[in-house]
Amino acid sequence: MKAAYNKIKDVAFKLYQNDFFYMFFEIAKTMMDGKNKYPKNNWLERDPKEHLNHIRKHLDDYEQDPCIAKLEDLTHAATRIIMLGEQLINQNIYEYAIRGIPDPKEVDASQFKLRP
Repeated sequence: MKAAYNKIKDVAFKLYQNDFFYMFFEIAKTMMDGKNKYPKNNWLERDPKEHLNHIRKHLDDYEQDPCIAKLEDLTHAATRIIMLGEQLINQNIYEYAIRGIPDPKEVDASQFKLRP
């Protein structure tokens, strides 16, 4: 795990001049930290509303004191947004596997809303 982390760190350092790529490194680092701290893929089992609450909390914390020291709040919010998106994609793929993939012309965008 440490070797993979160091490899990502080396690549991120080379791209550090571009803040956009550096943020991807920070998100990857957050995911790797979570992988070491929590059971495997437990974030996929969380309620989507829990992800939304965490996103809001991190953004609110950042908004109270927007500075570089609060970069971690933005990183954690971005990570949660990615988790939520992945969760919704997986949910829809599973439903498509059961019902069959719909014709894109017949897809109602409202079916992609969060479940209560």
